Amino acid sequence: MTRAEQYYISALRAGGPEKQIIERLLFVCAADQRFPVALDYAEHYLHKHPTDQEILFASASLHAAVGDISGAHTRLQTVVQARPNWAEAHYALATVLREEGGAKNLADEHDLAYLRLNPTGPLAETARARLFGDPPQ
Repeated sequence: MTRAEQYYISALRAGGPEKQIIERLLFVCAADQRFPVALDYAEHYLHKHPTDQEILFASASLHAAVGDISGAHTRLQTVVQARPNWAEAHYALATVLREEGGAKNLADEHDLAYLRLNPTGPLAETARARLFGDPPQ
């Protein structure tokens, strides 16, 4: 994975397609569980491209992975506001809100939004369980 990271960094320096390379770079670092490094790459990219919702979503996930729930919450709110029909963003925001505690009603609203947008999606069972009881083990 480290070798792949080095190749992607070289490709960036050589002027390769930045968005495609960043996406792959984040995947490689996350797959190797190097979340802080992936987060640095995402945040650096977002400094230049702050409206890139896909990378912002990835950044939110990385913030959650390193334990920065507040950072994940802020980024996911931005994504949901920019793309209100993105079901997975609603689900992720509901997850972060539940992890923060204290915002159950708001978390429920985002789980409901996920279910409205993707009622048979891969996360629908868990979203329903969170609304009506404990999630399946």
